[in-house]
Amino acid sequence: MTTPDQLSSAASISAELEVVAVAGVSIGVIAGELEEVEAQVEGIRFSMEQAVLGIRPHPFQEMEAVAQARDGCRIASRQVRTLGEDARAAAENYAQTERGNARLMELQQAHSAWSLGMQLRLAGCLAPLVAWGQAEAFMKSVRREGLRKAGMGALGHAPGYLSAWLGPDMGLAALVAGWTGAARPAHTTGAMTVGLRRLMEGMGLLTPGDLRVRRVPPAEWRPAHPDGPSGPAGPSTAGLRMDAEGSWAEGSMAPTVHAVLASSADAYTVAPPSSIIVKQVDRGDGATVWIVNLPGTEDWGLDTGNLWDVEGDLEAMTAAQRGEFAQKSVLVQELVKAALADAGAAAGDEVLLTGHSGGGIHAAMMAADPAFVAEVNVKMIVIAGSPGAQRQLQPGITAVDLVNVHDIVTGLSGAEPAQTDSWMTVVSEPRPGADPANLGALALQAHQLDGYLGDAEAFDNSADPAYAAAKERLAALLGAGAAAAGAAAAGSVAFKQSIYQGTDVPKPPAPKPPPKPLTPPSRRDWGSGR
Repeated sequence: MTTPDQLSSAASISAELEVVAVAGVSIGVIAGELEEVEAQVEGIRFSMEQAVLGIRPHPFQEMEAVAQARDGCRIASRQVRTLGEDARAAAENYAQTERGNARLMELQQAHSAWSLGMQLRLAGCLAPLVAWGQAEAFMKSVRREGLRKAGMGALGHAPGYLSAWLGPDMGLAALVAGWTGAARPAHTTGAMTVGLRRLMEGMGLLTPGDLRVRRVPPAEWRPAHPDGPSGPAGPSTAGLRMDAEGSWAEGSMAPTVHAVLASSADAYTVAPPSSIIVKQVDRGDGATVWIVNLPGTEDWGLDTGNLWDVEGDLEAMTAAQRGEFAQKSVLVQELVKAALADAGAAAGDEVLLTGHSGGGIHAAMMAADPAFVAEVNVKMIVIAGSPGAQRQLQPGITAVDLVNVHDIVTGLSGAEPAQTDSWMTVVSEPRPGADPANLGALALQAHQLDGYLGDAEAFDNSADPAYAAAKERLAALLGAGAAAAGAAAAGSVAFKQSIYQGTDVPKPPAPKPPPKPLTPPSRRDWGSGR
């Protein structure tokens, strides 16, 4: 079980700098209040001076005490204002230094990757020995900073390494591009994914399809609902009650990151393959909130009909470039919109998306897509084990992004996501028994959803102030603590749950044009010997 002290926030420094900056503003307000006190004391001194004119003996000591109090307020206000200005300047200077250091580190890593590629190129017959040494250096990096960060750096600077290996001209061009900012590591995976999808479409391995949606009755949920005909329920469905018509179920949940992410586990285990879970929450203030739980990759076939196969993953990672492919729509996005509409969501109802692995990629892409957000009012996403870089969320959306130091899947974007007030990345320490010597087992263990559920529970229990804003936004979104929220007042929220299954149905092949009719030769053709 992950404990709160095993978590760290990639945004902790940003949060601390924000606290310093806010403190500077607050100190400035105090300085202003001291200046008002100074003015009041000066007014008192002036009134006393007018009142004691002609009085004998003159109250010199009392008047001097008031003047000293005025001067003390003046000195204190100036010192406090200077302190506030220094605090704000320190926060800004530190932020600028961090940005500069990050850029220098990026350039240093790009140069190092280019140098390593050049070493391999020039090694000649010693290339295997050089490659072994580089692999050993990579393993040391894994043990020192984790597979996620080491893999992220290797992937982000792979073009420079490979181009240097292939030739000095290409390597120099890659290095210059890095210095000028023409190429950024965060774009590496995106460009590779777009190219891979184009190649697979061109080879006929991926074909366009249409979406078929159906509502899954609780009797078909896995494990079966306790009121259903198929046997006892598993732990995920034990607390649910089926409605009289058998079309949905109701239950309650805590307004926590752990609870909402656990429903993505249900999308793997309770829902049939290629399904999402939709929860309707009445938060007690007259508004309805919807939670959509997405699974991760369920089928490693290329184009199987399951929306969470390899084609579905590629659709998620290239959603911003969908117009460049034969499949113009992202079927998971279409499934979410169709499911919400069928469940009764009204325009403007607020929506929370959760997802693990590929489901998290879909959730982040939906939250970044202005066209999707125009139709679905996404307010928050909770994702785990998903690459997060280059997800520019639409305004007003908050993200909680759980990653593990050894989960290389979360590093596939090639760079850290930008930490902002709306995007919170939480990094957990190695799982118990993690062995860096076995990279395959290490990556698999780090990526498991069960581990991330432990991380989510630790996040909920953590007193780290960097997490407070995200937890408050989740509680407010779900209506926890609202006066009329009923169950929410007791620390839980009630919901109605439905499951929707989507299938990628191949489009029928376009009909072949009819053959052109044969045209009999004309007399002129006969005469010309044609």
